[in-house]
Amino acid sequence: MSPLGRRLLALVVGLAVAAALIEGSVRLVYVYRIPESSAKSIDWAARERNSAGFHDVEWTREKPPGTWRLVVLGDSFTMGQWVERDELFVKRLERELSAGGKSVETLNVALGGADTRDELGLLRDVGLAHEPDAVLLVFFLNDATHLDSNPLMVKKIHAELAREPEGLARLSKAWELFDRSRRQRAVTEATVADYLASFRGDAEQRAAWEDCKRALAELSELCKQRKLPLGVAIFPMLMELDSEAEHPFVELYAEVEAHCASLGVPVLQLLPVFLRRSAPALWVAPDDAHPNATANALVVPALKAFVLANGLAPR
Repeated sequence: MSPLGRRLLALVVGLAVAAALIEGSVRLVYVYRIPESSAKSIDWAARERNSAGFHDVEWTREKPPGTWRLVVLGDSFTMGQWVERDELFVKRLERELSAGGKSVETLNVALGGADTRDELGLLRDVGLAHEPDAVLLVFFLNDATHLDSNPLMVKKIHAELAREPEGLARLSKAWELFDRSRRQRAVTEATVADYLASFRGDAEQRAAWEDCKRALAELSELCKQRKLPLGVAIFPMLMELDSEAEHPFVELYAEVEAHCASLGVPVLQLLPVFLRRSAPALWVAPDDAHPNATANALVVPALKAFVLANGLAPR
């Protein structure tokens, strides 16, 4: 055999040995398991629902004397279906604001699937009837789109990963691992692209965001008419949290903040609270990216400082 042939043979043998070692190592440590569904968790929102249909304690129509009421509007991230009521950031904030003998009530007027126009309706139909002193809107990007939410995106990823391996992936665990990673990235990138298009695409794609902007303007005007301080807190997608530069939705949060600023509404960006943390550690379940009790607790100091600084709570 020629020297070149020997070198080629050695290269092929080396690659084969390396591939065998990689395959063996992967087989030793890698077993894909479908994550347990959050549907097996306790539905605290159903168990702890008040007579008005919200995940909160009972409210009186008339505000108790000397009490400050803050109405908190939001969607499922605020409602906290899979989190105990006392662990929700809405109730944690109430306890923080009530320290030192103050009487503060935070009303969790949030429903799963609500968008900004729905939240405007909740303020008109429910919040105003309970004599609020201020309003906090907790904004999530899904409020401005007709897309599935980030938590549902996680379910999509796991549904994709749970598919039986095909082709080479049926023979090689190493290739199966690579293929699952590729498919996860593809679902994530497609979802991010859909969200970007909802803000920057054609007129049809932007329709929900345009209506959201109108609803924010109507909400701001209603609060001005009622002389109610209004603030907006932007709850981020709990994904890609290693740094702000790697988080794919920073520019969209900035667009929401700019629109609120044009209305004279102060905004709190909650993304910095979660940076450099493991996103799955903040989820209620491996297949559900709604914020768990840990995530709820993390936002409270920032929310407290924000509402105090902007007149949404008594100092």
